[in-house]
Amino acid sequence: MLMDDVIMLYTNKDVPGRIFIITKYQLAEFNGSLNTFEKDYPNLFRCNRGFLVNLDNTINYDSKTRILSFIDGSTCEVSFRKNKELIKLMSKND
Repeated sequence: MLMDDVIMLYTNKDVPGRIFIITKYQLAEFNGSLNTFEKDYPNLFRCNRGFLVNLDNTINYDSKTRILSFIDGSTCEVSFRKNKELIKLMSKND
Protein backbone atom coordinates (compact mmCIF):
# COMPACT_ATOMS: atom_id res chain seq x y z
CA MET A 1 0.00 0.00 0.00
CA LEU A 2 1.40 3.36 -0.99
CA MET A 3 1.03 6.10 1.62
CA ASP A 4 0.25 8.56 -1.21
CA ASP A 5 -2.97 6.62 -1.83
CA VAL A 6 -4.13 6.74 1.80
CA ILE A 7 -6.85 9.28 2.49
CA MET A 8 -7.70 8.39 6.08
CA LEU A 9 -7.75 5.72 8.75
CA TYR A 10 -10.50 5.73 11.33
CA THR A 11 -12.14 3.73 14.06
CA ASN A 12 -15.80 3.09 14.71
CA LYS A 13 -16.92 2.74 18.31
CA ASP A 14 -19.51 0.16 17.22
CA VAL A 15 -16.66 -2.10 15.99
CA PRO A 16 -13.94 -1.99 18.67
CA GLY A 17 -10.42 -3.05 17.73
CA ARG A 18 -10.98 -2.53 13.99
CA ILE A 19 -9.41 0.14 11.81
CA PHE A 20 -11.06 1.25 8.59
CA ILE A 21 -8.85 2.66 5.86
CA ILE A 22 -9.96 4.71 2.89
CA THR A 23 -7.55 4.96 -0.03
CA LYS A 24 -7.96 6.48 -3.47
CA TYR A 25 -9.00 3.06 -4.76
CA GLN A 26 -10.58 1.05 -1.96
CA LEU A 27 -12.06 0.78 1.50
CA ALA A 28 -10.67 -1.90 3.80
CA GLU A 29 -10.76 -2.89 7.45
CA PHE A 30 -8.43 -4.78 9.74
CA ASN A 31 -7.52 -5.30 13.39
CA GLY A 32 -5.29 -2.72 14.97
CA SER A 33 -4.84 0.54 16.79
CA LEU A 34 -4.57 4.09 15.46
CA ASN A 35 -1.83 4.74 18.01
CA THR A 36 0.42 2.23 16.24
CA PHE A 37 -0.13 3.91 12.88
CA GLU A 38 0.41 7.34 14.38
CA LYS A 39 3.83 6.24 15.65
CA ASP A 40 4.85 4.35 12.49
CA TYR A 41 3.63 6.99 9.99
CA PRO A 42 4.43 10.50 11.27
CA ASN A 43 3.14 12.00 8.00
CA LEU A 44 -0.43 11.08 9.06
CA PHE A 45 -2.19 13.76 11.13
CA ARG A 46 -4.35 12.87 14.12
CA CYS A 47 -7.23 15.30 13.62
CA ASN A 48 -9.39 13.86 16.40
CA ARG A 49 -9.59 10.82 18.64
CA GLY A 50 -10.86 8.48 15.93
CA PHE A 51 -9.19 9.72 12.72
CA LEU A 52 -5.70 9.76 11.20
CA VAL A 53 -5.60 11.63 7.89
CA ASN A 54 -3.18 12.15 5.04
CA LEU A 55 -3.04 15.92 4.55
CA ASP A 56 -1.61 15.43 1.04
CA ASN A 57 -5.05 14.21 -0.03
CA THR A 58 -7.10 17.09 1.37
CA ILE A 59 -8.78 19.70 -0.78
CA ASN A 60 -10.20 22.11 1.79
CA TYR A 61 -10.31 22.93 5.47
CA ASP A 62 -13.01 25.14 6.91
CA SER A 63 -11.62 26.33 10.23
CA LYS A 64 -14.99 27.80 11.29
CA THR A 65 -16.87 24.50 11.06
CA ARG A 66 -13.63 22.48 11.59
CA ILE A 67 -14.51 20.21 8.63
CA LEU A 68 -11.66 18.76 6.57
CA SER A 69 -12.56 17.71 3.00
CA PHE A 70 -10.73 15.12 0.92
CA ILE A 71 -10.19 14.41 -2.78
CA ASP A 72 -12.69 11.53 -2.72
CA GLY A 73 -15.49 13.73 -1.34
CA SER A 74 -15.26 12.39 2.22
CA THR A 75 -14.99 14.69 5.22
CA CYS A 76 -14.06 14.49 8.87
CA GLU A 77 -14.37 16.79 11.83
CA VAL A 78 -11.22 18.23 13.39
CA SER A 79 -11.18 18.47 17.16
CA PHE A 80 -11.10 21.90 18.73
CA ARG A 81 -7.66 21.16 20.21
CA LYS A 82 -6.17 20.20 16.82
CA ASN A 83 -7.62 23.18 14.92
CA LYS A 84 -4.66 25.57 15.34
CA GLU A 85 -2.09 22.87 14.62
CA LEU A 86 -3.91 21.90 11.42
CA ILE A 87 -4.18 25.51 10.23
CA LYS A 88 -0.42 25.85 10.71
CA LEU A 89 0.30 22.60 8.83
CA MET A 90 -2.05 23.49 5.98
CA SER A 91 -0.42 26.88 5.50
CA LYS A 92 3.00 25.20 5.24
CA ASN A 93 1.69 22.86 2.52
CA ASP A 94 0.40 25.73 0.34
